[in-house]
Parts: sequence; C-alpha cells; structure tokens
Amino acid sequence: MLDKLEPAAIEHPLSTETRAGNVLQGRLDVMQQGVYDLKTGVRQYVNISQYGAYSLLIRANGMESMVVVENYLKRVPVNNEQPPVVSTSFDVGLAERVAAVTIAAIERDYATFMEEGDSSAWLANPNSPLCQAKFCPCFKTEFCKESWSKP
Repeated sequence: MLDKLEPAAIEHPLSTETRAGNVLQGRLDVMQQGVYDLKTGVRQYVNISQYGAYSLLIRANGMESMVVVENYLKRVPVNNEQPPVVSTSFDVGLAERVAAVTIAAIERDYATFMEEGDSSAWLANPNSPLCQAKFCPCFKTEFCKESWSKP
C-alpha cells in the first residue's frame, strides 16, 4: 500500500475556521485524494476523530477527500522481526461526523468554562496515555482532580 502512493503533498499544514470562529489546523503525513496517516508505537489506538478533522481540513481548503487510511507500524525491539504495516481504512463520512461532533463538544466545553470558570466543564480522560505529567500541564493540579487517582 505505502509503495503505491503518489502523494499530492507530504507533511502538509492546513487550517480553517470552525463555525464557532476558532482555528482548526493540522499537518497531514500524506495527502492523496484524502488522508493517509502513519502511526507507530507499541499498540494501535483509535484515531478516527483526528482523521476526520484532517478530511474536513482538506475539504475546507477546496480539495477532495475520498479516503481515510491509517498505516500502522508496530514498534518492536531492534533484534525482533518487524511485523508488516497494517493498513486500516475508515469511512470518510463517519470520520468527518465524529470529528465535527468532537470539535463542537470542545468548543461547547470551552464556552462553558469561560462563562463559569469551572474546570469540570472539561471532560477529563484519566485513561488516556497522555494523562501524565510528561504530557499534560494540568496533571494532578486543582484544575484536573480526575487525574489525582493515577499513580
């Protein structure tokens, strides 16, 4: 799959304004009539919202988005045999709907927080691998009490 790509762009930044007037931006790994994203890691995660946002960015910038494909390369120790790339295709319409709902929720939560000043307006996700001091400045602070239960 990867050897058959003829990309229109690589690491291409795109941005657009959301309905609420915020800026949505992203940098697509590979753009070829849609989204081709490369992920590496010990395990594969669900990234449909990210890919839907990329597809929305492509459309907002006047191009067609007909495919959404994740190419996942499992990270293994150097001495182990490298498993093959796993290509997963997603329904473009579904990915865009998931992204639009996610963006609307973030904008709604932000508006509520700005109006009320209550950090519980944000839905925390302590199960996320990003919920740790290394990645989140709110980790184990008064702003994010949900993270206090993590070791």
